[in-house]
Amino acid sequence: MKYFLVGVGIKDLPGYPRKLARSLILSRKGLENIPVITMEKSDFLVFQELSLERSIHFGEAEGLAIAKNRGATFLSNDSKVIRFCKASGISVLGLKDILVLIAAKKIVPMIELQKTLLDIEAKDRIFIKSEDQALIMDQFK
Repeated sequence: MKYFLVGVGIKDLPGYPRKLARSLILSRKGLENIPVITMEKSDFLVFQELSLERSIHFGEAEGLAIAKNRGATFLSNDSKVIRFCKASGISVLGLKDILVLIAAKKIVPMIELQKTLLDIEAKDRIFIKSEDQALIMDQFK
């Protein structure tokens, strides 16, 4: 499986809002080895179509356009976006799915994942249902 981050902003495509032309800052450990990509002209038509959706923001529309056009999986923690992806046939993983994969592949030790779950709740104010936490921790068995 190939991983990449979507950098917001495209150069030289007509009609693309300049305010979105920002660089992506890779501040978390380990992300420096993951390439950053931006939309290509072939992604732009899909982006234009998706940007008409009222429930999708421009940044999400850019990532969704790339995922849809290139057959990639979109990662999101936004339930509206996840529902939209499922309805639109775009492969998507939510936070729970990602955490289950991390646990199943034992990418980090169980104690570190437990700390991450607490941090997510405390710092990001995202609460993970107890049955989802149990599912995640059961992957270590």
